[in-house]
Amino acid sequence: YELDQDKPSATVEMVRGSGEAETFVGCKVNTLQISGEAGGKEVPVQVGWVGMSSSGNGTATSLSQNSGVNVAVNPNSNTWTCTFGGSAVAGVRRFSVTLNNGLAGRRVLGSLAPDSVVADGFASVQAEFEIDYNSVAGDTYYDAWKAGTEGAVVFKMAATADLYVEITVQNARVTSVSRPAARMGYITETVQLIGQSRSGSPGLKFVVKNAQSSGKAA
Repeated sequence: YELDQDKPSATVEMVRGSGEAETFVGCKVNTLQISGEAGGKEVPVQVGWVGMSSSGNGTATSLSQNSGVNVAVNPNSNTWTCTFGGSAVAGVRRFSVTLNNGLAGRRVLGSLAPDSVVADGFASVQAEFEIDYNSVAGDTYYDAWKAGTEGAVVFKMAATADLYVEITVQNARVTSVSRPAARMGYITETVQLIGQSRSGSPGLKFVVKNAQSSGKAA
């Protein structure tokens, strides 16, 4: 997936109570956040939808959840890398990538529901990582902020060469660097960046590869 691709519509079913569900049609992803942190936790994905209308309540679709966790999306148990401008970012404690497509439901007189989902602003992509300041070579990211340095931020979680998730925030600039020192102990540094789209280089790119024939990690 790349930021400049068309946003497909989807039908979303929300379970309400035991065996009951409400179905929403014409939905598109408006916001999406992927984040992770040290400590053995899996990576949650939060999605905000903009939809056109509800097609009513009915019986919930029966789902069969895949047994076992796809280890490719757990940065604590597999190979984890983070780079900025091609250089490794050391001592990462947590990270997040936030997408806002700037969508809204277009409303016209004569209907309570939107008749379409359209762009209502500019799309934006933000990245953030927190690092152990002792792992930083000098004022690397503060200097990048002062200089307006651009570079790709790449987060990659891999179980094998054929089983990985890679998130790239392209043409990123540092917008904020903070080092709060409110207590004794090690100091952390939080770096915030914003992605930018260039011709042929969209601000956000997702690559998910799963070569497992069973559809999940062995």
